Amino acid sequence: MSARRQLKDRVVEVCRSSDPAEFDLMIRTYSPAKLVNPLFACLCHTEDAIRWSAIELFGIVVGKIVRDDLEKGRVIMRRCLWMLNDESGGIGWGVPEAMATAMAGNRRLAGEYCHMVISYTLDDGPEPFQHGNFLELPRLQEGVLWALCRLADAFPDLLGPQLHDRFLIPYFASSSATVRGLACMLCGMLGLFQYTSQLRSLTTDESRITIYWQKEFHEYSLMELAGRSMEAVASTSQVCGEISPAGSFM
Repeated sequence: MSARRQLKDRVVEVCRSSDPAEFDLMIRTYSPAKLVNPLFACLCHTEDAIRWSAIELFGIVVGKIVRDDLEKGRVIMRRCLWMLNDESGGIGWGVPEAMATAMAGNRRLAGEYCHMVISYTLDDGPEPFQHGNFLELPRLQEGVLWALCRLADAFPDLLGPQLHDRFLIPYFASSSATVRGLACMLCGMLGLFQYTSQLRSLTTDESRITIYWQKEFHEYSLMELAGRSMEAVASTSQVCGEISPAGSFM
């Protein structure tokens, strides 16, 4: 078996274990640069535990790379953007989540690439939307909305002012209950009061979803998330345009 294959199998094994001690041992055993490719391969794994562990590890590994060489970190982020490009021929499962996890650990990286995650919620068109890269597949939309929630948790002051008014409207009518739930979650985290009517319409939605958050899987009903979001929005103050996030929402 080749060394490359052995490393890939080892990464899968560690991700499946979800053991922080194993994460730490692997990061100390291998250079961060060598872990990037096997982690990219794990981002689209069919096992949720492996995929989400890979997303968490991706953030740690890229964080170490950025601390030593910011430009190498930028190269990895550009690779992520390419994977979400139609011309790449790829699928992009797990990529927005991995980008957000990397950015959440480095404010400078977030400042440079936050707007690109936002662009995946926007159609192309006249100013200020001419750089929109709207993703139509619900599975990718789930990834983008989760990424925005992760960034809202880490840097609400960076994310909030860049969001375009009413950009979440299409997601509340999505066929994916997870997309609808993550839209609710983002509203609650940032106090997006302009979506109150959409949130109210979901307070009778009995769909149940599972969301990975803070290294655990949580199950919610849509009506529960919508209700909690409405409470968070109501309690969130806006002073001089500065958003005060409902940090305890989740």
